[in-house]
Amino acid sequence: MNAKGLLILTTVTALAVAGAAYTLREPEAAESDVSAAGHVLPGLLARVNDVSSVEVLSAGETVTLRQTADGWGLAERGDYPVSFTKVKETVMNLANLEIDEHKTALAANHAKLGVEDPRGEGATSSLVVLRDAAEKELAQLVVGESKQNGVLVRRAGEDQVYRSRGTLRLETKPTSWVEREILRLAGDRVDAVTIRHQDGSVIDLARNQENTSQFLVQNLPEGRTEKYAGVANGVGTALSYLALEDVRPIDRVDLTVEPIARATYRCKDGLVLEVELATFEEKKWASLHARYEEIAAPVIGPVAPVEPEEPADPTDADPGDEPATDAAQAEAEALRERTRTEADDLDARLSPWAFQIVDSKATAIAKKMEDLLAAPEEEETDAELDESDFSFDDLLGSDEEPVEDPTEPPVDDPGDSAPATDDSPGQDG
Repeated sequence: MNAKGLLILTTVTALAVAGAAYTLREPEAAESDVSAAGHVLPGLLARVNDVSSVEVLSAGETVTLRQTADGWGLAERGDYPVSFTKVKETVMNLANLEIDEHKTALAANHAKLGVEDPRGEGATSSLVVLRDAAEKELAQLVVGESKQNGVLVRRAGEDQVYRSRGTLRLETKPTSWVEREILRLAGDRVDAVTIRHQDGSVIDLARNQENTSQFLVQNLPEGRTEKYAGVANGVGTALSYLALEDVRPIDRVDLTVEPIARATYRCKDGLVLEVELATFEEKKWASLHARYEEIAAPVIGPVAPVEPEEPADPTDADPGDEPATDAAQAEAEALRERTRTEADDLDARLSPWAFQIVDSKATAIAKKMEDLLAAPEEEETDAELDESDFSFDDLLGSDEEPVEDPTEPPVDDPGDSAPATDDSPGQDG
């Protein structure tokens, strides 16, 4: 590795090998103090600074870490930056593996011990290959399962299996090597958020000036209210921590196929972040852009009209006023410059990439208006009725028999009266 690679370790890493301390700039001491036969990969410790790529093959997936002009990158993801700490630890752990015990030399037993050819079907082993800048192989090692008493390994091309002494953990997933944090934007920096959905709907959020810990919906539909106080806070603080599940160069993810929304986050200091969300290959992806916008000086409270005053006597001026004003202006300009630089750096770092994010984060960023609103009150469908406007017959309908009021005495129907008899009163005998 060159000065940008593992050479950095020469000033920060000390290795205890067989009771002797080693650094990467003292290969002669390493070779003289410990027999090369004692190392699983003899001679590698002396050449760790020459390592320019690390390839890990496992379960049919290849991870290639390689040195670029900007550091170390993940080849399968367009050289997206990887954790140098993990690369350093992996190379140094490989260089310091020692043979603890000779195991089998029978190829037939490789699968049983988990050190079979990793390219075979159903293989559980991993193959790690180290190369220099000229693509020359410096070491190859088949690595089996790591156990408490060591790791079973064998040199590629050899049948002999060893139980090694030392620490070795191989990450076999591409994204396990990258820094998962995309962005960490302090929630109290955000002053306003605008969400534009593909259907043309727009949501405007702004920080509540009476309770600055909360965001308010600025364009509530007429007659509607927020679901609860602070319902929009999740949107305003969604970028306080944004992490990736996967990453690709921006030209390898088509965000126009199934777009979701675009969210604009405006900060108090002029930093603006644009987040474009889309579904691609059934996953949620985001692209981010940053810029700086000039902001007006904040106005606190109502501005009262200023009455003209008599010119002040220059002799009454406080000699400390002017330097204080100059210092405040200088600090304000320094803040603007820092924010401009931050915006440029963020855009340069983020804009070349598309990031897969978890669905819940995409949902938090792209809230819809109905997600933030309380359910509309049910309209009153039955008008208040006056008792004089209806009867029991009206309620029952014309086909129903009338209901007798039990409080009224029964009324004889003249048509049902019994015929008069001879004994009836008032009749002549």
